[in-house]
Amino acid sequence: MDRYELSKSRRALILCDMKRRGAEHDVQRMEVLFKRNGFRHTAVNALNQKEVMTAFRTFRDELPCDVSCLMVVIMCHGRLGHISVSNGEEIELEEIYQMFNNRLCPALREKPKLFVVQACRGVKEHPKHPYMDGSKQSGPLTSKLLPTESDIMVVYAVCPEKLAIRHQDYGCPLFVEMEKVFVDFSTSRHMYELFTKVNGSLDRRVEKQGFTFDREAPRREAKKDQLTRLDPAIGTGRLHRIEGRMDGAMYREILANNLLPSVRALKMGRGWVFQHDNDLKHTARATKEWLRKKHLKVLEWPSQSPDLNPIEHIWRELKVRIAQRQPRNLKDLEKVCMEEWAKIPPAVCANLVKTYRKRMISVIANKGFCTKY
Repeated sequence: MDRYELSKSRRALILCDMKRRGAEHDVQRMEVLFKRNGFRHTAVNALNQKEVMTAFRTFRDELPCDVSCLMVVIMCHGRLGHISVSNGEEIELEEIYQMFNNRLCPALREKPKLFVVQACRGVKEHPKHPYMDGSKQSGPLTSKLLPTESDIMVVYAVCPEKLAIRHQDYGCPLFVEMEKVFVDFSTSRHMYELFTKVNGSLDRRVEKQGFTFDREAPRREAKKDQLTRLDPAIGTGRLHRIEGRMDGAMYREILANNLLPSVRALKMGRGWVFQHDNDLKHTARATKEWLRKKHLKVLEWPSQSPDLNPIEHIWRELKVRIAQRQPRNLKDLEKVCMEEWAKIPPAVCANLVKTYRKRMISVIANKGFCTKY
């Protein structure tokens, strides 16, 4: 599929906790944006969990057969993986995403679904901001969102562990910049390009006003089909496609079939260190036992550690290469991923590892907060 067909009915839903000061500005901006781009929207006040979930199901079940796309904007308090409604009850974000998957919402099969979430995802503050979209219960959460279905893009106002920002006089910076960018480019650019521009505008806003934001481009969270990969300093290892949801058993099977063969193919010898984060699949007792039996040295990863894995940069390199090829469907995407992954030169991997000392010094200087990298 070269592009989505968007000439038919466009639908949108706004979920907003109106008790948050300044929220009315964000709702007004989104309503103008929807009207300008031909969306018919529904607004839901986040009063309590039961009413919110009922409203979502009703909205979903009443979607017309000719709906061409969906946009859901969530403006609430929250923490990582959850939002809080007005009475303090929590809703898991994954539960909302799943409501519109291919099985539960056939009307949206192979049609784009965009979720924009303005809510806290942790406890680290951005200096000088008058209001944060956290809750009294905000805190670190060990579980992560699981991959779900296809044709979904999720945009968060902040990266994990950070508090989202809102101002009582003009609302949230994310929606301010979205309004500007979408007015000029919404009919001519891909959605990912639009949010990359929004992110750039937020960066310039940060530099002008002295605020602290994460400088990473808006992340499309992978759904349904993912890839796992290896990139030691001397080159890239095997790239493996994951179909469906990955559990601990699948993770260990992937390691068995790809990790050691990659090490041998790259002639890494002894002394190399395996790096993965504290995902539950990685820290499961069975996984730790598997790694121990294989006599693999694993890099210690304390809780709340900055994400200093070189793979993130290699992953970005791959995304750029894939975008240039413009794959037409899932099968084509897998083929392009494999081809472009194999083309990444060892020098790119080696240079990333070489520069990590500077990156770590920068993280220490910023006391664990964002850096220019």
